[in-house]
Amino acid sequence: MDNNQENFVNNRNNNKTSPGTIIATIIIIIGIFIGIGIWYNNTHYNSTFQNNFMSSCENNGGSVSGCSCGYTVLENNYTYQDAKYIDSNINSTMAQQWLAQAKNQCASSSSSSGSYTNSGYSGSSTSNSSTNYSSTTNN
Repeated sequence: MDNNQENFVNNRNNNKTSPGTIIATIIIIIGIFIGIGIWYNNTHYNSTFQNNFMSSCENNGGSVSGCSCGYTVLENNYTYQDAKYIDSNINSTMAQQWLAQAKNQCASSSSSSGSYTNSGYSGSSTSNSSTNYSSTTNN
């Protein structure tokens, strides 16, 4: 075997990927996908949050249209992280700002007639705490 052939064979053998490198790469890729999934679930509104919001609101005297309008205001103006904060800290400044927006927008919307009142949403969509709060319209 001449020198060029030996170099070719040695380079080919040196360029093989070890099983450990392949496994490490697969683990890193799986970790990235899991991380993306966790990030997405923690930063995007989902049907569970919406269903819990609507149930809590309606169970506390809110109308379907009033609760739906309050949820729409929340979803359109606040990130999911903010919505979870509002839900868990119903007496916070941010929650009061949302309430004012919901009162303003829902009282004048065609989907909810009547006056917007402070009875309805209890602030327990994501936690077991329950603080009386509002997102209802009286029809």
